[in-house]
Formats: sequence, C-alpha cells, structure tokens
Amino acid sequence: MRPFLLAVFLLCHQLLSASPIQLPDTTANGDIIPAVASAIRSGDAQALASYFAATIDLTVPESEGTYSKSQAELIVKGFFSTSHPSGFTIRHQGLSGEGSNFCIGRLDSDSGPYRVYFLVKTINGQSQITQLQFEEE
Repeated sequence: MRPFLLAVFLLCHQLLSASPIQLPDTTANGDIIPAVASAIRSGDAQALASYFAATIDLTVPESEGTYSKSQAELIVKGFFSTSHPSGFTIRHQGLSGEGSNFCIGRLDSDSGPYRVYFLVKTINGQSQITQLQFEEE
C-alpha cells in the first residue's frame, strides 16, 4: 500500500508543480471594443487604426475594399474630416459563430447618421479589427 501512496503523492506533486494549462481567452476580442468606440466617437483615425489588422476590409461612403493598415487609416481620416463625429453609441455586440467579436453601433456626425459595424479577431495573440463599415442610415 505504501508504494501506491508514494506513487500517487509523486504524481500529484508533479501535476501541481507543472505549468498551468492555458485555456483560450474568449473575452480577449472584446477588450478593445470600448477603446475602438472611443476612437470612433472622437473621430481619431490614428487611434482607431492602431487596432487595425495588417489588412482590413473597409467600407466608407464612396470607397470599399481591402486595404493595408496605413491605407485604411488615411481613408478613415478622410471620412472623419468630411463627417465630423458628434457621438457614437453601441447598439449591439456579440460573439460570431467563428469566435470573433462584432459590434454594431450608430455614429452621429454633422453629415448625418451612420451605421457602424466592426469585426474583431485575435491574430497572433492580439485583438485586431479585420472589418470596418460605415454605412449611411
């Protein structure tokens, strides 16, 4: 009986002293949503672009496509310069079927309201916007 107890003790000790198992953080994508909302609300294209993936699917009035991070920042900066934001409210956010977070909101601007949609994915351990849409309401 003693050899059995010793084996159980050694096994438990080894398991407890091993590195903990890292489970995926399913909320990691949502962590940037408040910061993204704040950047949209203030019309800060540079702050918003800091959350862009290396390439992003971007839709603004009169422009739609897949752009590099720097190209997308310039397009969003131009959009904010012609549609000065006066407020942004989140209407809905959730988890997509593939595990990405999404957010739908309303941007109020001096040129009218816009429906805003963005998709956040975890890429190389970082939450990044892979899709952003500003559509006239």
